[in-house]
Amino acid sequence: MADSPSAQVPLEWVVPDEPAAGATRVRDFFARTYGEEPAGAWFAPGRVILMGDHTDYNHGLALTTATPHGVWVAARARDDARLRIANEAAADLEGPDDVWEGSVEVQDVDGARGWPAFIAAAVWALTERGYTGCGLDVAVTSSIPVGAGLGGYGAALVATTRMADALWRLSLHNPSGQAEITDATIDAERAITGTHVGGIDQVSASCGADGDLTELDFRGRRPSVRAFPLPLSTYGLCLLVTESRIPFVPTRGEFSTRYQECAAAASDLGVPSLRDIADGSDPMRALAAVKDARVRRRARHVVSEIERVRVVERALSELGPAQDRFTAMGKAMFRSHASLAAEFDVSVPAIDAAVDAAWEAGAVGAKMFGAGLGGSSVALVRRTDKERIAVRIRDAVVAAGHPTPRFLTA
Repeated sequence: MADSPSAQVPLEWVVPDEPAAGATRVRDFFARTYGEEPAGAWFAPGRVILMGDHTDYNHGLALTTATPHGVWVAARARDDARLRIANEAAADLEGPDDVWEGSVEVQDVDGARGWPAFIAAAVWALTERGYTGCGLDVAVTSSIPVGAGLGGYGAALVATTRMADALWRLSLHNPSGQAEITDATIDAERAITGTHVGGIDQVSASCGADGDLTELDFRGRRPSVRAFPLPLSTYGLCLLVTESRIPFVPTRGEFSTRYQECAAAASDLGVPSLRDIADGSDPMRALAAVKDARVRRRARHVVSEIERVRVVERALSELGPAQDRFTAMGKAMFRSHASLAAEFDVSVPAIDAAVDAAWEAGAVGAKMFGAGLGGSSVALVRRTDKERIAVRIRDAVVAAGHPTPRFLTA
């Protein structure tokens, strides 16, 4: 049974590690596990999708911002080809509770099933591109809650490739090398999950900077990235993330179904991707040619979501009154959630309850984000209202019979 709401019960906040503390934590975990010090520690951040959910594999646009929460990887080179991986959160994840052992040379995705796969596959994806190196002892820690839908798997993949780049001396820390790392991590997740992920998590983890907004354009073979300031604090605003405690599972078949439905819509319309429709003169009218009603709803979400990305970009770049600009952004967030819930069918009742409660409590905007069917929602709120709105969200979610949510700021 769900907890009883009470204003006297403290909110549960997920606090990120400070950079120095995060590096120390993963180094200490490595030393406890392997009995020696690591050669270094590497970090990649999680992400919040402010707008652009399920647009990446449709060659669309998305807006993301990096979180201070992320994944740390510590490692040390070996004098053989063994690959050993330990995860501080192993007990809470699918997979072995102890150190997983394999090889940097022998690829066995099935053998690395569960949490080790996201580390091992990143290493193997590099070897498939001709990059080779010695064996590795690896330790992983994370301040991203398990199943929160904050891009933790993508962050783990990126942090691992950064580690391998350093210890194998690959010299990939340049623009073309970063693109190679992004490609490798996307291939790795596709191999693990069996789904055609678009790469939004990996690109965000590679390019995102805390406090910035990153525009990702997936039109080309490789995503193009443009970063610009997200001046929320200047105007007394912040992003409040509500973790539903209903975990996102990356291998669920629904993701592949949505991909196939979007591809079917593009095929009906005679275009390579739904981005071609979104960039047309009358996209909603064009969608009438999609035969199946359910497939048409999927396409309608993607096309309208790409337009909402542009609405938010215009709102943030214009010079009008801040209240008007952020109100426009907030309206786009609420509309995005409605579309994800009704057109794309990827929300869940606990997240719907959180978004509704945020609206009723006076949030500027709120929406689910990520692949959906679990994970988190994000609300744009006034910083002085953050605690009050979080209490309202918690109490409404619990009163509706859902798990007690946790909160974090991004």
